Amino acid sequence: RGAIREAFVALMKKKEYAAITVTDISEQADINRKTFYAHYETKEQLLAQLIEEMFCDLMDTLMYPKTGTCGDREADLKRDLTVFFQKVNVYRERIDILITPQTSQLAFAIADDVIRSQLEIIGLPEEVPGLIHREIYVSRIKNFLLTSIDWWMEQDSYTPEEAAAAYGGMMRLSLSDVFGYC
Repeated sequence: RGAIREAFVALMKKKEYAAITVTDISEQADINRKTFYAHYETKEQLLAQLIEEMFCDLMDTLMYPKTGTCGDREADLKRDLTVFFQKVNVYRERIDILITPQTSQLAFAIADDVIRSQLEIIGLPEEVPGLIHREIYVSRIKNFLLTSIDWWMEQDSYTPEEAAAAYGGMMRLSLSDVFGYC
């Protein structure tokens, strides 16, 4: 499985996604096609799994049931955003390779699914009378995830701590309630 993943990422560095075949992946991984199909049904499933794992790891940093007072949550926000940008740094090359114009629609759909599952974990009900509909939360969080990754990928001068401070201010103004911070 690891060899298949590494082969796929290596091929994505060299070729456009649409041009990569299961045969290419199998040859790069030095396995036969049957072995590929024992682990993945399609190259799309492979790509989806890689993106989903990355998004889950990033969102786990921010979306978890919050406890404590607002003061505690303010410190949590700073810490969590710092860790979030540190993780984006770790994933920087993989993001560049896997999320392309050809794969962005799939990445957006995966982001929706990951966020919906995270909202289940933090206990946001499907419909809450008088509150914003859940799909608006999904949209706001997806926008945060993708725009913050995009912004961070273009940064050279900010540390994760500085990025966390910048985003923390923005979140306090508009998104802190979505993520469960005060």
